[in-house]
Amino acid sequence: MDQIIIIIIRWNNRNYYNMLVAFMYVKTNEMFA
Repeated sequence: MDQIIIIIIRWNNRNYYNMLVAFMYVKTNEMFA
């Protein structure tokens, strides 16, 4: 059971990181637009 939770947390962290990168990319484009 614990391993499943850890896998879910890891997957969520990767998803969150991708979201953060996309957000920063948009913000950077707005700054230099």
